[in-house]
Amino acid sequence: MKREIDFEILAEKINDSDLYEFVAFSNDVPVRAINRDLDSIKEALNSHDKIFLEIGFYGYDDEYCDEPYFMFDANESIDDLKDDYYDKYKFMVGGYGIYLDKDLNVEYGYYTTEAPACGHGAGYTEFYDFKDARDDDIIKEKIYSLLDSSGIWK
Repeated sequence: MKREIDFEILAEKINDSDLYEFVAFSNDVPVRAINRDLDSIKEALNSHDKIFLEIGFYGYDDEYCDEPYFMFDANESIDDLKDDYYDKYKFMVGGYGIYLDKDLNVEYGYYTTEAPACGHGAGYTEFYDFKDARDDDIIKEKIYSLLDSSGIWK
């Protein structure tokens, strides 16, 4: 997807947030975290195949509420989706954002973090794109809408 990012607005957005997944990739493997500043983002783009920048977060709650639901950025939600297809999104901690390559091509994506088996410590984070998503994927549609209206575009 060819969209032009306003890097000044992007830098302002990520500096004023609690977002934390900024990752450089080489050969589609996450290789290192990126600091939350414009110089680090530019350096990572020059040194790696692509980067992932978290723009928002989401989570799935089926433990602390009467009816399970997906929460996006603490102010929007979608009721539980009973279709097994949506199980891939059902993690307490997740986020959505953009992949950027060296040519500044944009691809929308998301990540999920699985709690560690021992119950404490860092979880295991996986990054995804939407290439295999169904056309009627409600979570994908929601994330696309949030990214389209994120204010980071020229």
